[in-house]
Amino acid sequence: MKQSGVTRRVLQVIAQHSNLSAEELESQFKLHGIYADKKNWAKYIEVALIGIGSAFIVSGIIFFFAYNWHLLNKFLKLNLVQVLVIASVISSFVFKRNPLVRNVSLMAASVLVGAMFSVFGQIYQTGADAYDFFLGWTIFMIIWALVSDFPPLWLLAVVLVNLTISFYVDQVAPYWPSDTKYLLLFVLNTCVLILMQLLPFFSKLVVPSWLIKIISLSVVIYITIGAVINIFNKHHEYWFVFFLLAFTVYALAIYQSFRFRSLFHLCIVPLSLIIIICCWITENFNDKSGTLFFFLSVFVIASVTILAKLLVNLNKAWNE
Repeated sequence: MKQSGVTRRVLQVIAQHSNLSAEELESQFKLHGIYADKKNWAKYIEVALIGIGSAFIVSGIIFFFAYNWHLLNKFLKLNLVQVLVIASVISSFVFKRNPLVRNVSLMAASVLVGAMFSVFGQIYQTGADAYDFFLGWTIFMIIWALVSDFPPLWLLAVVLVNLTISFYVDQVAPYWPSDTKYLLLFVLNTCVLILMQLLPFFSKLVVPSWLIKIISLSVVIYITIGAVINIFNKHHEYWFVFFLLAFTVYALAIYQSFRFRSLFHLCIVPLSLIIIICCWITENFNDKSGTLFFFLSVFVIASVTILAKLLVNLNKAWNE
């Protein structure tokens, strides 16, 4: 009978300390889903073909507009892309019994909404800023992301919100402190990450681990960039707020890693701290003789080596 928590490593350890034959071990691999059967391969091929086909169709539509732009009149440009958006939405209702086709259709419609706004801006030369474009794109596709059980569409919505905030700060508020943009993005992605962690407790939706890892990586990147900016620019008034929030998030990430025995955060958080420490040393110990460069090289090599050794030992302890 299939049991939860059985992994390839667990079965290998059992085989080493028992008289299981190779055929019996292989049957256990198939029973617990470690070896893919024909049904799993068929499902994988179906998902791959639908996803790749939709991506090629959307890419072909966008390149069609780009290549034949000067040959199309305004009426044809606008109506063609609008018809494609409507057709994608209608297909999601037609194939509502097939969740994969429905969600891929909504994904295609969401991408085509961006193409529609782009075509409209090119025709009428609205002169809108970049953040207006991404804001409109986000508003008109966010409802599909909320009602769909499709993580790639969630990721697209998060990316669009990030781009909207980033371009808004760059174009409308360039006089703000340089780390403000990364502080806002850090807070936004942290809230999204917390929401994804709590979502299974309030609904039946399951957030895949790859999406959580991508959002976590973006949070660490924004923390690292903001910390580096604060190190090299010491005139920021609220720098301690950034470092306090960063310390809190890093502490929670490490706690979650040990609680659920996951090495992902234990890899990216120490690497971020190594980068921050190197920048702090560079700023506070200005040395033009080359000694500082040698010291930083030794520090990076030693710290990465020690980190890799600790993670390998920890992984062995958790899995064995």
